[in-house]
Amino acid sequence: MHGTRLGAHLMRFGSVEPSALRREPGDTASAAEEAGLGRLSVMDHWFQMERAGFPASDPMLEAYTSSRRRCARRCR
Repeated sequence: MHGTRLGAHLMRFGSVEPSALRREPGDTASAAEEAGLGRLSVMDHWFQMERAGFPASDPMLEAYTSSRRRCARRCR
């Protein structure tokens, strides 16, 4: 289809060291943009973890803060 762009949804950060959680979404967003993805989102409800088959104790990023950080980093 003409004009259709793919996106990605980030929902698990268990493999990321806690000290890297602050920069990981920005690095991922940069890589996604370079790859031509048109959208990047993060999960915004902790209870989605268990529905997806992951423990609720996994690291979870707050969606609105993550989005603002990505925007601020991109607009530099």
